[in-house]
Amino acid sequence: MFGNPYAEKFALEATYEDTATVTRQRGQKGADGLARPVSVEVYNGIICALSKGGNSSRQTDAQLSIDYDMKLFVSPDIEIEPGDTISVARFGRIQTSNNFV
Repeated sequence: MFGNPYAEKFALEATYEDTATVTRQRGQKGADGLARPVSVEVYNGIICALSKGGNSSRQTDAQLSIDYDMKLFVSPDIEIEPGDTISVARFGRIQTSNNFV
């Protein structure tokens, strides 16, 4: 199996339990000629794995700072750009984030 990239990719993806949808902001001209951002679905039903990392959130008297790390494992054929919104379905629950990248 090793040395065959297709077989290795298939073996890794067989361990993934999650699916993802990726949306991206695109400019779309309206009737008035102005471009407005519209969410466009780029990928749907991507087989993936979501790994939750460390949580270094902290709260002071003045503010709550949230710092939470997550990693999304997907096929290298999928191009995720900064600013994309990713919704991950895991065991029937959906998690959405703009900051996987």
